[in-house]
Amino acid sequence: MTPQDLIDDLRSRINPTYAAQLGTESYERRLCAEVLEGLLTEIEQLRQAAVDDADALMIAHMQGYAKAKDEYRKDAERYRFLRNHPEWIGLEHDFRADEIDRQVDDQMAQTHNAQLNATGVSRVEVERHVRAHWDG
Repeated sequence: MTPQDLIDDLRSRINPTYAAQLGTESYERRLCAEVLEGLLTEIEQLRQAAVDDADALMIAHMQGYAKAKDEYRKDAERYRFLRNHPEWIGLEHDFRADEIDRQVDDQMAQTHNAQLNATGVSRVEVERHVRAHWDG
């Protein structure tokens, strides 16, 4: 029996003549039905609030994901620009695009995984590592 079934059963057993008369079974049934209806309303409001909170959390997560994805895309565009214009970083004489691509992809993957694991490898550290590898 669901709570709504219980409310319907209580309402069917209320004698309208005695529903407002204190101390009668109809009065007590009416009070019980009203309280149960109030509780059902509160339960529904709490469920909706939980759904709204879950939706808000999901939206925040997706916005954070979209922001991170956009940052990675911008990083990739910048690195690809440097790959295609090695003179900007002083590598025009000893330049191997495939090695730079591999290093950039490895570092971006490591950074992405580290940020997902909340260890916080920053973009600056990635750039420093790539520069150190190619400068040293």
